[in-house]
Amino acid sequence: MQPKTAVFLQKSPKLARCQSVKLDDIYSLELGKIMHKFHSGNLPDNFNHLFTPVNQVHCHATPSATRGAYFWQMAHTKYRKRFLRHLGPKIWDKIDPSLHDSSQLTFQKQYRDVLISAYDDK
Repeated sequence: MQPKTAVFLQKSPKLARCQSVKLDDIYSLELGKIMHKFHSGNLPDNFNHLFTPVNQVHCHATPSATRGAYFWQMAHTKYRKRFLRHLGPKIWDKIDPSLHDSSQLTFQKQYRDVLISAYDDK
């Protein structure tokens, strides 16, 4: 089995030319994939209550509620800020909303390309 870094590099010739990949980018990709699966209803039933849509928290139309965002769980410690419940919605909010309803494969490729584009400037 190959490590995730090797798979991430193999699938992108642009990124393969780089000498290193930030672990944060790989982590963001994986969290984005989990959030997309949750948004699409493709995660196991155990995860159904892991995230709450903002429109279920606020009774008025906030900007985040209208774009399909998820409520960020409060985290007061560095340890809790690393939890999926906190980071998942945070990453999801940064992803272009046009990708939210795309297929899993399209989402994965396009979100990876967005992360890779940051390396083009370097």
